[in-house]
Amino acid sequence: MAATNPAEEHLRVIRSLMEKATIYRAISVPTALVGGCVGIVAAAIFHFQCGKTRDDSTPAVHLFLACWLGALVIAGAGNIYFLRADARRRGEKFVSAGMRAALRALWPSYLVAAMLTFAWRTAPLLLPIPWMILYGLGLLGTQHFAPRSIVYLGWAFLAAGLLGLVGLQKGLVYSDGSLLCVGNLAMGLTFGGFHLIYAVCAWPRKSGVADAANAP
Repeated sequence: MAATNPAEEHLRVIRSLMEKATIYRAISVPTALVGGCVGIVAAAIFHFQCGKTRDDSTPAVHLFLACWLGALVIAGAGNIYFLRADARRRGEKFVSAGMRAALRALWPSYLVAAMLTFAWRTAPLLLPIPWMILYGLGLLGTQHFAPRSIVYLGWAFLAAGLLGLVGLQKGLVYSDGSLLCVGNLAMGLTFGGFHLIYAVCAWPRKSGVADAANAP
């Protein structure tokens, strides 16, 4: 009997997550809106400050990492804020069983992304494509309990990253060879644009918000 308890608990958590998919979508929309706006701002700052700088110059490398790692920190802080506020409103623990299940689905791809960022910190022009692919894979790892809209977002990032690999293989870069500028543009279009498109498409209707508020 004891051997079946972990499996039963896992099924219970998955069932609970699936039942609350509408709520998680409602939380993810403002998070995506914040992340999308921050991504657009980060891309614009780099473009206007270092649009003509050589990829291998130290200022360009530092600015690229500062823009996008800063965007990650701000978006992550926004996500934590919205999750904590919703948990407080519902009278639940912030680190619930559902959150632990989501983190288990996300951490492998995010760990790889973190390690690649550290390893390639002196050559960040290599990072945008794996960032897109690994972020997409992380979202797809939640497909058993996430709302369908988040799964679509994951496929969009994965497809964009794979297309980026094809473009890199074919040498599709700017005429001045500025791979860092191309990577920044790709980051703005995906981490900025995709999140804004997601926020618009998944924005809960009034009835959806009411259902989410009354969900068990």
